[in-house]
Amino acid sequence: MVLVDSSVWIAYFKGTIPAQFLHTLIDTNTICINDLILAELVPSIIHHEEFELKDLLLTITNIPLKADWNEIIERIYDSEWWLNPDPKDFIEKRISDSRAAFLDSIYYVE
Repeated sequence: MVLVDSSVWIAYFKGTIPAQFLHTLIDTNTICINDLILAELVPSIIHHEEFELKDLLLTITNIPLKADWNEIIERIYDSEWWLNPDPKDFIEKRISDSRAAFLDSIYYVE
């Protein structure tokens, strides 16, 4: 099985990579996907009303995602990004704030 990342799917949908390799994987049923990749792809697909494409993606073998969120969060808390003060540069500050907002959206402790 080959796990195809969302970046490959996006390039495939845009026609910026040769399609034959992905077609071969699909035709031989040697392709798989996971919920994280679907979470990255499906909102845009729905926005563009490509419902048949969404349904086709959902038929691909889905490999369960096994993540230890506590370990991931601990690593983030120990990272240089987390431990350093907020950046002074406007764009870097927005990026830093977006990372924090993303973490809040996936891991919230009351």
